[in-house]
Amino acid sequence: MKLSESIKIKIQKLLTLAKDATDEESQTAMLHARKLMLKHNIQESELISSHVNDKTVVNERVYRNRLIWWHRKLAHIIGRHFRCSYYRNTIDSYQAEIRFVGLAEDVQIAVMIYNFARASIHYHSRAFLLRSEIKRKWKRKHQFKNDYIEGYLAGLNQKFLEQNKSESLELIVVQDPLVIQYYNSLSLTSLNIPSAKKAGDDVAWRNGYNDGKKFESGREMIE
Repeated sequence: MKLSESIKIKIQKLLTLAKDATDEESQTAMLHARKLMLKHNIQESELISSHVNDKTVVNERVYRNRLIWWHRKLAHIIGRHFRCSYYRNTIDSYQAEIRFVGLAEDVQIAVMIYNFARASIHYHSRAFLLRSEIKRKWKRKHQFKNDYIEGYLAGLNQKFLEQNKSESLELIVVQDPLVIQYYNSLSLTSLNIPSAKKAGDDVAWRNGYNDGKKFESGREMIE
């Protein structure tokens, strides 16, 4: 059996596991499959058929509700490392959407990672606020929480950068020209991501950074 065929079989098994396993096992399997697909430049269409199918660019909603400042920063990080672009679509004065644009197989993975990371940030930031040294500063809890989340996002981004470097994926994690063409055709208005009020606390930021770098490696129970 050729090496490429054995790798495809391994990826297929991982994708099957990702569909049938628990959330944590699913995330681990999907990330491992992504690494192999990127490293060996294998598209999802190649796993289903020996014939090369047309690439499909999709525009999919990943989140809809009231947007917090870090929701968009997280989307930027995930999109950057999973070959997708993102944009905000305003629904009304209370709600907006975050949408990913990319090849179908890339968006599928990016949506899953975004939602898992969003849940992880909620979970860990709440746990951080329950620490005794933070409880004593309860009036500024939201500012400390923002410091923590800013650090988490930085740690998460660094996690992906190191992963790409260790797997030699820097030149592979680039968007397909069809994705770039479609995204540009949307003629979106560039909007700055609003900043949140922070306490400027280095301890909170560093705690968030360390937890962000642990993303994927730990057995996290997100409820």
